[in-house]
Amino acid sequence: MATVEWDSNFIVTRWAGEAEKIFGWSSAETLSKPIMNLHMIYDEDIPHVQKVMERLTDGISKNVVSTNRNCTKDGRVIYCEWYNSVLFNPQGKMVSVMSQVLDITERKQTEQALQESERKLRLIADNTTEVILAYNMDRRLIYVNPALEKLTGYTLAELQEGNFINWLHPDDEARMMRWWEELFAGKSFQGEEFRIVTKDGQVKWCLGSWGPLYDESGRQIGIQGRDRDITERKRSEEELRESEERFTAFMNNSPIVAWLKDPATWTYRYINNAFAEVFGITREVISKKTDFDLWPE
Repeated sequence: MATVEWDSNFIVTRWAGEAEKIFGWSSAETLSKPIMNLHMIYDEDIPHVQKVMERLTDGISKNVVSTNRNCTKDGRVIYCEWYNSVLFNPQGKMVSVMSQVLDITERKQTEQALQESERKLRLIADNTTEVILAYNMDRRLIYVNPALEKLTGYTLAELQEGNFINWLHPDDEARMMRWWEELFAGKSFQGEEFRIVTKDGQVKWCLGSWGPLYDESGRQIGIQGRDRDITERKRSEEELRESEERFTAFMNNSPIVAWLKDPATWTYRYINNAFAEVFGITREVISKKTDFDLWPE
């Protein structure tokens, strides 16, 4: 920690401790010089420092703590925390200021890196199409991203006001509410499919993955999860299933012998009823077999 003392005109009268190590100037270079002549205050922070100086001379403030950027002798910009104590004469006029100074550059850089990381994570969360939610152990909502409104029709304000909105489809509600309770007991689930009913009454399919939220010590402090809209996928799957059913029904009622084979292995994948009758063979027997397997001669 550096120790810097100033007189009532903010002229340096003491330069000790780690002052030289932190700022680069020796006591010989700083003593008897006004603070502004040292060019040790970062330009953008000069107005802030001037306000601190005004507080130190107002005859009221005895201790003022401030943080600002400083410039070192070799041109580096550092962050410093200043603990200023004012000595007054009997008439209440400032006689001197004793400043204890800490170099907090590393701490500031860590804070800035963390803030930037959080900003990027929030940017990703805010722009993803998946709904992201988090609740604390009191089951109070602590985070939800904007994708919520597109999926459910409910606004962020509506969810925040109500804390929990049950948009689960009645047929899936019991199953998913069991999962909800187990989440708070430390359990998790991945890739669970369920339906919701949106604010305007639409039924949508979701794929959810949820789990516990832990703090640095490993203590559960809540739950967090992601829900993705898979309605289009489920609709496509249903259309494909119906198409396959129509195809199978048509082929099974056709009098023409028909079959399908795997082009890579030439094994049978499907035969219709006419094929089974003509060759006297069942689908179970012919499945995944080649002509050579069935008729080696």
